Amino acid sequence: MDFFITLDNTYTDNELQSIFAELNFLQFSGSFLAPSETGSAHIKDTDGNLKYKNNKGVFLDSVYSNRDTSVILKLNRKLFDIHIDVANLPPIFKLYRAVNHDTTLVSYYEDGGSYFSHMDSAHYTAVTYLYKTPKKFTGGNLILHDHNITLEPVFNRTYIFPSYVNHEVTPVEMSKENADLGFGRYCISSFMIAT
Repeated sequence: MDFFITLDNTYTDNELQSIFAELNFLQFSGSFLAPSETGSAHIKDTDGNLKYKNNKGVFLDSVYSNRDTSVILKLNRKLFDIHIDVANLPPIFKLYRAVNHDTTLVSYYEDGGSYFSHMDSAHYTAVTYLYKTPKKFTGGNLILHDHNITLEPVFNRTYIFPSYVNHEVTPVEMSKENADLGFGRYCISSFMIAT
C-alpha cells in the first residue's frame, strides 16, 4: 500500500514558463535565504548545537502580501482541486479532501545541498520538483524513512505524503561550473492543512 501520492506533469508548458520566470526573479534578486534565516529546518544535535538544513529557501507568503501576485502561489491552487480517489488509498489520506489552506516554501539545492530527517507541521506535504533541462545534477532524492521509500526528483512531478512522516533529502551533486546559475534542484513545498 502506498503512503504517498504521485502526480506527473503537474504544470503545463505555459505554466512552467511563468513559474521559471518567477524562480529566476527569486533566485537572482536575492530572495532566497540561508537556512538559518528561513525560520525553519533546524534541530539540536546530541551536543545541543543547532543543526541546519543545507539549502536556500523562501516562504512565498512572506514575499507577497497578496497571493495573487505570485504565479507559483496561484498555480499551486490546483493541488486543492485534483481528484484523488481516497477509497483506494490508506485511511491517512481521507482528510485530504478537507484541506483548505497552505503555506508555500520554495527551496533551492546546489552541490552538497541536503536536508536532514525531519517532520513537517501540517497535515500533508506536497513537494513539486523542477530544474532547468537538461538536468545538471544528481542526487537530491526524497527518502520517506517511516516506510523505507526513496523517491527521485523527477521533473514536474509532485509527491504528496502525510507531514508526520520522517523524510530527508539526500545531497545534491553538481559541477562547480554550474554553480550560482540556477541549474540546481528547485522544490516547491506546500504544507497543507484542514482548518
